Amino acid sequence: MNINKKKKKLKIIFLANTSWYFYNFRLSLIKFLIQNNFEIHLICPNDKFTKKLIQEGINVHTWNLKGSSINFFKELFSIYSLYKIYKNIKPDLVHHFTIKCVLYGTFISNICGIKFIFNSITGLGRIFISSKIEYKFLKVLILPFYKLIIQKSKGHFIFQNKSDLKYFIKLNISNKKNSHLISGSGIDINYFKNDININSFPKKGYWKLLFPSRLILEKGIIELIKACDSIWEKNKNFRLFIAGDFDINQKGNISKSYIEEIRKRAYIENIKYVHNMKTLYLDTDIVILPSWREGLSRIILEAGSMELPIIASNVPGCKEIIIKNKTGLLINKKDPESITDAILLLMNNNNLCKLFGKNIRTHIEKNFTNEIINTKTINLYRNIIKN
Repeated sequence: MNINKKKKKLKIIFLANTSWYFYNFRLSLIKFLIQNNFEIHLICPNDKFTKKLIQEGINVHTWNLKGSSINFFKELFSIYSLYKIYKNIKPDLVHHFTIKCVLYGTFISNICGIKFIFNSITGLGRIFISSKIEYKFLKVLILPFYKLIIQKSKGHFIFQNKSDLKYFIKLNISNKKNSHLISGSGIDINYFKNDININSFPKKGYWKLLFPSRLILEKGIIELIKACDSIWEKNKNFRLFIAGDFDINQKGNISKSYIEEIRKRAYIENIKYVHNMKTLYLDTDIVILPSWREGLSRIILEAGSMELPIIASNVPGCKEIIIKNKTGLLINKKDPESITDAILLLMNNNNLCKLFGKNIRTHIEKNFTNEIINTKTINLYRNIIKN
């Protein structure tokens, strides 16, 4: 069904801090909008996924931005280069993803007189949640600018979970009228589907645990290693696969020396970035994400759609998908002992693993598919434009 019935194509800018984000999280939405008579322009820094987006026939504009930079002069240059791109495209509507893009994109949109502005908060970022002094200082410094720029724009916010929505309202950045809840970026349940009949867990002679995330402190990797160390002393019938990318120059990443240290542990099967996660899920028994906070975890959606039992922290972005003791196990944040107890519970209960897998697949089918999320997004655009 063609939702956009106007003959004239509405021109939309999507702004993000990586091509990787667009390709892995928003490609379905982008294609859906194009099919419904929207003209899409992506603005993002160049990376190895830029070419893939172009090969899909999508307009991509390179933006000179360093995602983790806090250098004042570099940031000014990034803002100016973004201004030139916006002026050239002249969009009817803009949609910004991630905190820095929300701030810069909205500022430029105000200058360019763009009426329809949407800001997706895909996670709060270190400025809002870090306890480090440098980020607390940045929060105090930046918050007034956020309020000034956002309130002047009269733009709309899209949140992935209720906790982030309430937090932004509490900070007086957004309000109830311009805050909208759309849970995540959607998942392709036809692709992430287990076509292999699983009669029992573990699938092999030992339990295969999977940590499918970036190697940064906030994902809880150190707590997981402590838990696995504890289990290994009593039960050696498991292996851990760490499927995460790391960049030692990225703020918040664990050190290279720590990675090399844990690589030597007997229970570590591998530590590497995996592109085809579906194949890895098929070979996995338990997925563990002890994250400190998420926007809405794509990893949990993928693994849950594959009917895997999942252990995740009881934090925003995880607890919306993991319903305690129904679709998985929720653990305490930053608590290795809680992780240990959850892993042992599943390793000792094959039927519970199967029950969690079936329940979470059903929960995802009802709430988080690409079709559901894409339709909610395009309907929000249309409703705001009409009013």
